[in-house]
Amino acid sequence: MGGPVQPGVGSNQVYAAGLLAVEVGFDPIDRARRLRHRGLLMKPLPLACLALSALLVIGCNKEKAAIDANNETTQTTLDQQKANVDAAAKEARAQTDVDAKIDKAVINANQTIDQAQLDAEKKKADAEAEAAKAKVEAEKK
Repeated sequence: MGGPVQPGVGSNQVYAAGLLAVEVGFDPIDRARRLRHRGLLMKPLPLACLALSALLVIGCNKEKAAIDANNETTQTTLDQQKANVDAAAKEARAQTDVDAKIDKAVINANQTIDQAQLDAEKKKADAEAEAAKAKVEAEKK
């Protein structure tokens, strides 16, 4: 049972038990002690700090990805709204052109009607004047 004393372990018996455990099977506690002594196993605090840093980096990347996705969605929505506004303006201009043509046609029709009425009144006045002249001529004879 005698063997060299393993540094960091209190007695030869514990070391011997560790050797026996290695020969018989796997002893995780003894393995952790040996790895820690060699510096291969990290102490809990630095390991926790490393894990926390990794989680923060991953969380930060997820937040950035969410912000980018949200920005992309907003930009797409704004582009769609801009296209809708352009289409509505184009349609409004086309409707305004149609309305302007209708208004112009109505104005031209009213002008034609008014001119025809004035021409009729002018002919009536000319006819009345001719009738009055004819009456005056008839009275003279």
